[in-house]
Amino acid sequence: CLKEDKEDILDILRQDGFNPTAFEGIEDTPKNETANCEEQLSEIRKKITFEEGTTEISSGLFRGCTGVEKINIPDSVTEIERGAFGNCGNMVTAQIGNGVTTIGDAAFLNCKKLTGVKLSANLQEMGKKAFGNCVSLTEIEIPKGLKTCHTNADYLDNVYDGPFDQCESLKNITFESGTKQIASCLFAGCTGLK
Repeated sequence: CLKEDKEDILDILRQDGFNPTAFEGIEDTPKNETANCEEQLSEIRKKITFEEGTTEISSGLFRGCTGVEKINIPDSVTEIERGAFGNCGNMVTAQIGNGVTTIGDAAFLNCKKLTGVKLSANLQEMGKKAFGNCVSLTEIEIPKGLKTCHTNADYLDNVYDGPFDQCESLKNITFESGTKQIASCLFAGCTGLK
């Protein structure tokens, strides 16, 4: 990228709460050479790291961003809002910092390649279909502090909408040592469980 283009891009990304060091891979290109910023940005956007000090991930922030493969959320974040990463169809891993207490409705809905999720040790609340239709998710560890799960459970019509609704590959579930209560409807609609 041209040096001027690089600085403009980094300024925009900083305003959106991104860690600028995550974008150090953008190379300066002399003005007389053809630069392909899109190629470089495409590679960099695969891994999203939020700057320490960010407190929430806004609703729909990355909805439909198919280039995202990995996210790293710092401990300073307390809430991942509704649909923040929904339909990120190529996301493979999500590292969720220990500050997160709430994951909103459909936050990771339809992240069909998501195989690895590390939930916050301090998670207390999960929304409807928070990880709904994450068909590649095979295992999860549930933190002992999780108390509230939202759902539209309608057992007469077989509609459940629990946080892991339609997770057809989810078969291995571990509860953190010391768990005394399992949140109501946590696995409502989780088709992988037998």
